[in-house]
Amino acid sequence: MTITRRQLLEAGWSDFQIRQSRRQLVITSVLPGRYYEAGDATSPPNFAWNATAQVLLDRGGPSAVLSHRAAAAIHRFDLYTDEPRPKPEITVPYGSTFHPKDGLIHRTRDLADLDVVKDLTHLGFPMTSKARTILDLSRLLTLKDLEIVVESALRSSVPTDPTAWDRDTLERLEQLSHLMRPGAGKLRTVLRQRPPGCRPTGSIYETRGVQAFRLEGLGHLDRQETLTVIDDESGETRTVFPDVGEYTVGVTVEFDSHKYHKDRREAERKRDNHIGKAVRILRFDHSIPLAKVAREVRAELDKARRRQWPDPTWKVTREPNKTVIRIPRPTRLSVNDRRDRQL
Repeated sequence: MTITRRQLLEAGWSDFQIRQSRRQLVITSVLPGRYYEAGDATSPPNFAWNATAQVLLDRGGPSAVLSHRAAAAIHRFDLYTDEPRPKPEITVPYGSTFHPKDGLIHRTRDLADLDVVKDLTHLGFPMTSKARTILDLSRLLTLKDLEIVVESALRSSVPTDPTAWDRDTLERLEQLSHLMRPGAGKLRTVLRQRPPGCRPTGSIYETRGVQAFRLEGLGHLDRQETLTVIDDESGETRTVFPDVGEYTVGVTVEFDSHKYHKDRREAERKRDNHIGKAVRILRFDHSIPLAKVAREVRAELDKARRRQWPDPTWKVTREPNKTVIRIPRPTRLSVNDRRDRQL
């Protein structure tokens, strides 16, 4: 994958040829004394990054693992999905004599086996798990950015199953947040802000929306709660997971991020027509400032509290993180009943 300077010299290259090849971008330096061939059409994406990471891991020893921002990029956490990737970083045990001139290195005494995983999407690099990566990043990030990273780490890798999310990572985060380490206090603060048992947010825009609501005094709203509406008249039942809602007054909020494509709008419209029989749905596009969204939602909630909800004929069942609304079939009034109502 890479070649050393010594190997090039043994193959008959001169110092001038090496310098000229680097100048002409025939070869590119990975680390001092390490090169790979540039411009190779067969090279996989992020070839240079992978080569650098492999060299660092080789020099770091058998216990070295990718960590911090490098691991966050591979885990595809929000804030770390842009290209190019952050510079490779590794974590090694205390006592390692590896001191690279390029690349970042971290030392630790408490890297447990369950906090080390294999990168299954690229070359099988050993790296820190989601929970350990977040703990490492917690001292580097603000509370808001740390919350964004935590929410993205808890999302399911199976988008077709909205009920699935990474509870194991949340449990491990709870354990790691009580370690005596820099940043653990910030991690505890972020975890305390999460409603117990709630599903993670669906996008970075939604997470920022929750943060804006908290500043506006709307931190009590339910997040990602299961809402089921049963319409006995049409015989249709739909279960959705609104981004935010206050189900004591029948109001839900949906954040449409930049991933909200036009081809989804028809399906969303049909869903809203059904759910809208029971609750009021407020939709906001990602182009609207979140502070303005929070103010508008607060005003709508104030109006909703002055109205009667639910309808006295509905049956509403409330459970932790779950609400079921049954709308019965309307009853036919007799001639005398209709006359009485007209009067």
